[in-house]
Amino acid sequence: MINRFDTILIFTIAFDFKFSELFKEFGPLTSKLDNFIFLGKVIFDKRTINANFELNNCSFCNNADFSKVSFLAPVKVYPYSSGDITIPCQHKFITVSFLREAYFENTIFNNFFFKDVDFSKSKFKGADFNNCLFINVKWHKDKSLLGKRASLYDEKYLSKSSSNLLEQLSDLERLYRKLKSIAKTNEDRDLEGEFYYGENEMIRKRAKWYKQPFTSKFWYFLASRYGERPSWAFINIIILIFLFSIGYICTGVKINDTNKLLNYCNFSFSDYWYYLAHAFSPITLNKWQLTKAANLGTYFLSIAEGAILAVQIGLFVMAFRRKFQR
Repeated sequence: MINRFDTILIFTIAFDFKFSELFKEFGPLTSKLDNFIFLGKVIFDKRTINANFELNNCSFCNNADFSKVSFLAPVKVYPYSSGDITIPCQHKFITVSFLREAYFENTIFNNFFFKDVDFSKSKFKGADFNNCLFINVKWHKDKSLLGKRASLYDEKYLSKSSSNLLEQLSDLERLYRKLKSIAKTNEDRDLEGEFYYGENEMIRKRAKWYKQPFTSKFWYFLASRYGERPSWAFINIIILIFLFSIGYICTGVKINDTNKLLNYCNFSFSDYWYYLAHAFSPITLNKWQLTKAANLGTYFLSIAEGAILAVQIGLFVMAFRRKFQR
């Protein structure tokens, strides 16, 4: 129930607010709310909204609950002598800030235009998006070693001990796939990539931790963060070269000019350059070699390195190409 409305300059300040009371207080024109500051909790009553609904320049300072609200595709009807003409229109959220948590659980968004909206603290469990457009929308940022990625706030509350964890992951996967499709339709390649990342994360996390190394998603994540992080793929190339150079210390290499055998028995840090050069040679397609295989162990290790590095370099090129195209 509405406790009080105050007007200061061009802003209307609403304290405790309930959508069903709004029509009693102001009439049906309040489907468009301009310049509102909501200081108290806001509840939108789990209702179905057929008419055009707009929020313009509104701030929610406390929790806002839009759960189970159905925003159906709105239309405008223009009467003519020959018959009514129906024209589709859009619901709109423009310059809307949710400073505390907002709940859009099981909310249906149809024909929606979002611009300059802060969804960084919004939960969308069970929500559905159809024919939506996002412009300059702020999403929750999930922190990682290589920076931040746009994600859904619901991810923050995933609990490994939860009895319905798989259900939560499946729902988030569906949401990410839907949002990815919308971003692709709107030609927002950056956001499409972020939601593609989130979709694959949910698929990977559905597997038990001890089963993940036997899934392709695990290795795709480990190698290049699902083809979305070229910097991560490049770091992995450097790590692989270093690890294989350690392997060559164990198996041994021979210096081409002197045929001198180098291995762990006579290892010195001054000779490490030769092991590193041997590990680097697959990148140059073996056209620049200071060393050669000392035995079958080194030979097969070189073949394995060539195959693994070829895949890793391919993932780096793919990720870099995606980044460059955007």
